[in-house]
Amino acid sequence: VMIEKEDNEKEVEQLAICGLAALNKNNNEILKKIRKTIRDLASAGKIEMSSAQGMQTSIDWMLMHKKLTVIDAYPISKKRRDKHKKEDNQKNAYSVEQVQELAFYIDLCLKISVMTPLQTLCLILARVLLKTGWNVTPVMELETDDLMQMDSPVAGATTYVVRLFKRRASYTTQFHKFELDGQEVGLDEIVTGMTVANALKDLLYLRDSLTAGIRGELDSAHPFKKRIAIYEVNGDVRCLTAENFSSNVNYILQSVGCSVRFTQRRIRKGGMNYVYRQVEKDFRKYKIVGNHTFSVFYENYLEVD
Repeated sequence: VMIEKEDNEKEVEQLAICGLAALNKNNNEILKKIRKTIRDLASAGKIEMSSAQGMQTSIDWMLMHKKLTVIDAYPISKKRRDKHKKEDNQKNAYSVEQVQELAFYIDLCLKISVMTPLQTLCLILARVLLKTGWNVTPVMELETDDLMQMDSPVAGATTYVVRLFKRRASYTTQFHKFELDGQEVGLDEIVTGMTVANALKDLLYLRDSLTAGIRGELDSAHPFKKRIAIYEVNGDVRCLTAENFSSNVNYILQSVGCSVRFTQRRIRKGGMNYVYRQVEKDFRKYKIVGNHTFSVFYENYLEVD
């Protein structure tokens, strides 16, 4: 198709006569043209960098399979691809102003006494995700013993760690011992430091207060006995999933006038806790003078750094 668009009858004829071997004729002229076309399409943004790299890799595989010559002409640069990916991620991430609006309305809703336990659960989890940037599913699957206190020999104090469940190693957990070492727990499974501190108060409230009563009534063999993100519907205990979390939290936020849709994928890596802390601090001043819209709060009370 690429060659036909160039209207080069000689090259089309070569392919018809020689088949794939024509790609290596005349100093790989046809092959170079194909690879250049792929790179130009990627550079112009008409196809994804990853797709272009996949096309060139497939061409190389086909040539090797047919014992033809593979060339490196017009490669898709990994640096270029990573740069484009980074730019796309930045475009898709929330702006600071959007995070401020989400934080404002989440806290506003949590001050409303008519919120149901399920709504409160969703809003607090939304606050955790906004602060930390963690993935939704591992947070929904947190269990009571995934929040642990461990002694820090360096700091000489006790610190909390959070285990974000990974779907690997046959779904087994290694947080069954009181003494753990690096050979037993993968470092990518636990989160420590300021990231945990940012979310700790909310997670402990969910575990020890909001959902503790539901767990206390469950039989020891119940599958949700240790789950933190659970709720009750007509006597039936259910575990919050990524899907019903998203639909619930967006319904709540939109009902009070929030114009930004909550989507975890748009939260910057590492979370936006510094923005949330500023909103929380200024929200206290805002409450003194009464309830207004986010625009009033933003223009008159929020101190933007």
